[in-house]
Amino acid sequence: MTECLDCGTALQDKVAGASMPEAPPPPADSMQESSLPPGDYHVIATGVSAQVAESLVQRFVSAGIPVRVDPAGYHLRLSARDEERAAAVAILESEGVLAAAPDPGAPAVGAEGGPCPACGHPIPPGTRECGECGLQLGDAAACPSCDVEVSPDDTTCPACGSPLA
Repeated sequence: MTECLDCGTALQDKVAGASMPEAPPPPADSMQESSLPPGDYHVIATGVSAQVAESLVQRFVSAGIPVRVDPAGYHLRLSARDEERAAAVAILESEGVLAAAPDPGAPAVGAEGGPCPACGHPIPPGTRECGECGLQLGDAAACPSCDVEVSPDDTTCPACGSPLA
């Protein structure tokens, strides 16, 4: 063989008496697995960059929360045990990695208007879909007579002509 089968780089002859390089350390995830407390770990965040994951792991460690970090494509996936899930999610929310859970008593953006939860585009009251990103903001309205989907701008049903309240 004169070339590397993977990359095509020309191979060099080994110099007599030269020592072989040390074996690479075991993968980080195998070292991490052995240092984590036992338990069932469940995903709490995906698509996290290495830089963000590093600062998050420091926060988790300082809070005493064991977290597993696994590769997920070009990003990372964070997992925590069920017993620490609430505390881990609170850290993710405080760092802006996860959006805070909406207040169940707060009016819906589609009904009252306000910024789109996904893209921040202004939403007028009565909107069912963000005009900027397409996020569905609520259930589609239906005609009470024929059950056909109607727009918030409709005053009469486009299918049966019934007046809409």
